[in-house]
Amino acid sequence: MAKKPGEPPSGDPWSASTVTGPTGARSIRLPLLVAVTLGLLLSALPHLVAYAKTGSSHWVADSDELSLYLPVSARLYHGEGFELLDPVSPDPAPTVYPWSQLAPATVMARSLRSGPLSVSVIWRAIAGLTVSLGWFLLFHYWTRSGWLACAATILLMADSELLTGRLILRQLLITADLLSGGAEHLLATKPNLMPQWRIMTPGLSLGFLIAYSWALLRALDDRGRAAIALAGTAFGMLFYVYLYYWTAAGLSLLACAAFFPRDRAVFVTTGAIGCILGAPAVIAAYLFRANWSADWLARTDKFVEIGHFQELLIPKAGPLLALVATVYALTRQPRLRFLVVHVGAGLLLLNHQLVSGLQIENFHYSYFWGPLCSAVLVLGGLDLYRAACRRLGTRTPAVILIGLAVVQLTSGFYLRVRESTASRESVQINSEIAAFNHTQAEHPVPKVSLAVMAGDAAYLRLAAVLENQRPLVGWTVVFSEAVDDEQWSERLALNAVMSGDDERSFRAAQTQLLESNVWGPWARDPRLERELLQARLTKFRWAETNVAAALARYNVTYLVIARGAVPNAYIARNWDETRSGKWSVWANPHLPN
Repeated sequence: MAKKPGEPPSGDPWSASTVTGPTGARSIRLPLLVAVTLGLLLSALPHLVAYAKTGSSHWVADSDELSLYLPVSARLYHGEGFELLDPVSPDPAPTVYPWSQLAPATVMARSLRSGPLSVSVIWRAIAGLTVSLGWFLLFHYWTRSGWLACAATILLMADSELLTGRLILRQLLITADLLSGGAEHLLATKPNLMPQWRIMTPGLSLGFLIAYSWALLRALDDRGRAAIALAGTAFGMLFYVYLYYWTAAGLSLLACAAFFPRDRAVFVTTGAIGCILGAPAVIAAYLFRANWSADWLARTDKFVEIGHFQELLIPKAGPLLALVATVYALTRQPRLRFLVVHVGAGLLLLNHQLVSGLQIENFHYSYFWGPLCSAVLVLGGLDLYRAACRRLGTRTPAVILIGLAVVQLTSGFYLRVRESTASRESVQINSEIAAFNHTQAEHPVPKVSLAVMAGDAAYLRLAAVLENQRPLVGWTVVFSEAVDDEQWSERLALNAVMSGDDERSFRAAQTQLLESNVWGPWARDPRLERELLQARLTKFRWAETNVAAALARYNVTYLVIARGAVPNAYIARNWDETRSGKWSVWANPHLPN
């Protein structure tokens, strides 16, 4: 029979930290400090490594961070209010990204005047703090042992397979492969060795999910009004954090209410409180969709209609691990049944197209079921550890657990360093940032803030963050809610015309782009792909013959191209050129206000 929280097992060398009262409060301070410090180090390690190598703590992980999250943050950083705004729209327009994840760090960086790139450092500090604190509180509540909670927190924080549930062994194999010179393909794209620390998700959202799990566990044990209200509040917070969290949690609460009649009141009340608190977020999202073009949703694989049996996602070990957790919860630890149901709901929602017929980047539900499945496995492992302590009455289980935590932490730090210094996309982006900053220091070109800028996409995404410019094209535009598909095509065409491309080169570039594209309806229908290509060619011909009108339509102020490249004849004849490092910056002599 499972022991109640706070009941120390005989033979557990860490059971001294289970005492209650003031002494017990003091007893968790050091293990909590250790857990939080290690969480901060794991999350922010890339910035520490960058500082040691270059003297600057600036480090950006991938294109999503540089082209999507940082431009939204930069608009707030360079502004005066507290509202997140779309970084592409010429007018103040809202953005779909959650304030709870992006804004606090940005406001902090703005108050410190530490620069728009410093937001990334603060994001990772917040991620390290909230995730480590969340895991520690959950495990401490389960074990009432500070050091046991610290060890369990380390095991999960430092595991590269947190999102899949394939804990410990898989990480050791990856580490061994990298040390032996193999598995270099894992570094061929973005940092992916420690995906739980990715910004923005799950790094900035996972703490909220852990807090919800902890609060619901407490509510089921306590059954008091305050505990249930806290659980409902934690559920309500998920509405303001992440769509995939609150939808999966909501389905899970419904399932738990149906499966566990004894606890039905807890689940129903928690769900009701959370839905009431989260209703404003749902209403705001509905109004947002009603007032802005929905084109960006389809082109970013959100709410795209697909076949019910298409694009199925079957995790390699997910169902098996969920089955193991289910058997354990049903036979040995009933208190974990509700978490097992949450894991099952997340796995089902990976393939909700079986019912909905929709693709909404369904893989994001791995950020829900994976960490919870890992949590169930570790909680079960803690029960087995304490059972071993009771049976053996020696320190052997503790020695094994400590050794496992040390090995896990060491390999986790190694993988974090490798992904931050050797991942191809990360290396390229941070080299671009260094080159941009060097050029601006050596050959500064004064620019009007919040001006529309065309040209080299790599330069544009940096200018959007560092100079508060509005990009004409790029990944930032693809995800802009203020840009419909027609404008998207027109922007691409105008950018090519301004850069001096002819129709043949534009066709070749767009053909290659569309053939490699995996998002949106065009990726699934060759006919739609051909139609989109023809529409873009039509836009190119219009922009080529109406350059002045096209420039005026989008109020383009600057063109940045490689130094020595020849822009469109209209630009070369009417605009002013300034050479800055490897770039030529062409400025409209009639700068907009």
